Formats: sequence, structure tokens, C-alpha cells
Amino acid sequence: MKLANKIRQLRREKGLTRDAFAKILGVSSKTVFRYERGERTPTLLFLKNLARWAGVGLDWLIQKKPLTAPIYDGESVKETELVRVPVLEGMAALGAGGIVEDSIKEYIHIAKDFSAKEVFAVRAEGASMEPAVCDGDIVLVDSSAKNLSELAEKIIIANIGGTFSVKRLMFSSDGYFLKSDNPSFQKEPIFLSDEISVLGRVAAILRKLE
Repeated sequence: MKLANKIRQLRREKGLTRDAFAKILGVSSKTVFRYERGERTPTLLFLKNLARWAGVGLDWLIQKKPLTAPIYDGESVKETELVRVPVLEGMAALGAGGIVEDSIKEYIHIAKDFSAKEVFAVRAEGASMEPAVCDGDIVLVDSSAKNLSELAEKIIIANIGGTFSVKRLMFSSDGYFLKSDNPSFQKEPIFLSDEISVLGRVAAILRKLE
């Protein structure tokens, strides 16, 4: 059975509409529609949450035949175990007082004990940070991490000219600067300035299954 059919089957077995199903798993009903039609590949986090909620093994979802040991024990997800994180679109997402509701594209669920304190997510675009971050990855950002000395050589989210950008923060005698991991991109370093700032540390990366 194809993955899209399994997702649809699990939803119908619970007697849920797409809207209700989407709210439980922290995505939009449009996203569920695309998952069930096979038009979009579900994120690994979505599949993990689905497996736990439905009481099935993640291995059953992504394999044609079940493995001998399921990844999850079949227990239902409790609301207290997960927190909802907004996936933002563009720099307009961060207003002076925090996140602007209209700029939230969707929600994802992550473990409540996730180490990052203040988390939002963005979807990466382009190949400048490959292989660490690839096009389409969902990047979880710890916005409480702003100490530049502690972020040196780590992957961060920066505001470059009003746009989210995933880069690696580096330090030289001339100060802190941003660079791409992919050697095919950005030959010159981008130094921090009033127009270029660090928004937080990349705490985790969610990559879709091929």
C-alpha cells in the first residue's frame, strides 16, 4: 500500500474529517489533502506524530512490509508530550511584538522536552547550505540563542535585507560574518551590520523522505 493511501486509511479508521485530522497533527487541511493524493511528501516529523497518534509503527508507514521491531510502541500521543511550533513565511513574520499570525503557513509538533527555549520554524530554499541544509528542509530555530560568541561556527538564521537566510556564523579579526557551506555559493563573506543580524540558532532540521 502506498504511503498516501495509508495516511488516508488511518484518518478514515478514526472517523475524522481532513480538518479535524489536520488540527490533531498540526498541519493544514490542504497539506493533508496533498499528502493523501500523493502530491507532496510528508515530513518525517509528521509521520512520527502520525505513527504515535494512530498506534502504528513508523516502519509500517514508510516500508512496504513491517520490520520486526516497530519504532513506536503504539501508545497514543498525549497533548502534554508535544508543543505546536509555527512555520513562518518571510521576515514579515516577525513583527516588533513577536510573530505575526497572518504569516504562519502551518504548524508542526515537536517534543515538549526539545532543548530549544523559544522556537519557530522556516522552510529552507536553495542549495547554498548543502549538504547540511537542503532545499525544502524545515529548519527549527531557537530564537533565544543570540550570544554571538556561543554561535560561532554554528548554523544560524539571519536577517539579510529583510529576508530569512540560513548561513554559518564565522569569526575573523574583522568581526563576525556569514558564509555558505556549499563552495559553489558566496565567495565573499557577509559581515554583520545594522541591516544584517542573527535571529537565532538552527536547533534541528526536518527533512522530507524521498
